[in-house]
Amino acid sequence: MELGILMERLQNTLVLNDQKLEDIDCKRKELTKSSHEVQEKISAVCAEVQARVSAAGEALKGKTVVEFSKLEKELSSTREEVRGGSLVLCSELEKITELVGRGDEEKFDVDECWGRVKEIISRCQLDESTRKMPSFYHSKTLAKVKTSDLGYLSMAEFLPDQFQLVLTSPVSSLMVASDMNKAICTVTTSQQFTEMIQANIKFSIKNKACKETVPYCKEECKLSEDKKSFQICFLVQRPGVYMLTVLLYDQHVNDSPLVLRVASKDEMVKEEENTTPEDQEQSTTQSVNPGVARQQEPEKDCLVLVSPTITKTTTTSPTTQSMSSQPPPSAVPLRRPVPLTRAVSSPSKPPPTNPISIPPPATLLPPGPLNLSHLSPGGKLSGLRMLSIEEGTKPDSLHKPIGMCLLQNGNIVVASTFEDKVKMFSPTGKFLTLVSSSESPFMRPSDMVTLQSGQFVVRDNNRVQVFSHTGTYLRTLWQD
Repeated sequence: MELGILMERLQNTLVLNDQKLEDIDCKRKELTKSSHEVQEKISAVCAEVQARVSAAGEALKGKTVVEFSKLEKELSSTREEVRGGSLVLCSELEKITELVGRGDEEKFDVDECWGRVKEIISRCQLDESTRKMPSFYHSKTLAKVKTSDLGYLSMAEFLPDQFQLVLTSPVSSLMVASDMNKAICTVTTSQQFTEMIQANIKFSIKNKACKETVPYCKEECKLSEDKKSFQICFLVQRPGVYMLTVLLYDQHVNDSPLVLRVASKDEMVKEEENTTPEDQEQSTTQSVNPGVARQQEPEKDCLVLVSPTITKTTTTSPTTQSMSSQPPPSAVPLRRPVPLTRAVSSPSKPPPTNPISIPPPATLLPPGPLNLSHLSPGGKLSGLRMLSIEEGTKPDSLHKPIGMCLLQNGNIVVASTFEDKVKMFSPTGKFLTLVSSSESPFMRPSDMVTLQSGQFVVRDNNRVQVFSHTGTYLRTLWQD
């Protein structure tokens, strides 16, 4: 290599290095600026939370003042009554003492005196059954505030809500404990498990029934070749409730935690023995005619209301087109669902070609939120009300809803199960309000039922609570 060429290369490299140094200095300035901005955002969130906590504390203090003031007034009133009674009793006692001193006690009318002081004595006696002194018990909601409760710092390209946890095997969430039985769950994404995602994602498996470590199958815990799914495999050797948690930046991915119930062989046998013939008949009926459930293929999530129950179903384009020619929902009467029953053949006769028959109902429907008393036996309601509610975590959306109920005023309450919220909608599907739990937020709310009083009941993983028709908390029926 010639000396001139070497010098030129050295000079060019120095120029490039100078440019890189300038770029690095610019990036360091941007990094410092971004760091300050992120810290200011965190401080703003903390200040907002502190303000809400302070406001809640002041409200609780105000309520404390009101309650203690009521007790103070009651005690003051009782004190005046006791003092007035004491003055009357002193006067009577002085009269008796004076008469006794003169030796004229025989002239004293004891019955008349007792009539005057009897009521005072009974009224002025100290009531031992006074109200309990108000006490403060702190809520468990803020007892253990973690960093993840405030937010998280994203270190990679993708966010926790872009990943989903699903149960791959077994198909159902109930299985039998065995040394060889395995459960397989998969974390899926439409993006990719990049190196930064792999460095910040973590999972844990616990059996609530015991404190022993749940063994992993390391050879089967693996990342797919396209890096769009990660398989988690573990043994279910002991019965109990297994909980699989997957966190990204210490935040739950979609459908985490996932719960799997594992029963012992004896429990499984007992459950099969307790299964009634009606339950077996219903399951057989549903499996005999699978075409009934497949008449509508998924195209758009809808909430379909069929009197007197509400179900979540999917519609196809032909069905949607046929529904569009009908009157609007407010003018469409509800259709009464006719139960499907399985025809039972006699042993001496050959089985019928069509095992499904639709007989008319023999009795009227039981009383409920909807008034169907005007229907005659065998009568039907025609029409269908369809409400379209988007899938998501917005206030007017639902994220994998499970339970729902129809209130007497026509409003619909739906459990946005994997959003841990319960939402109330109008009869036309317009979002009205959030149903607030008593102390802590809902934990996977699911089952619901409407009561004849107009109230409704919500069950989640921890409690069974009663709410008014407006969504106000009333009481807790059961708590874990």
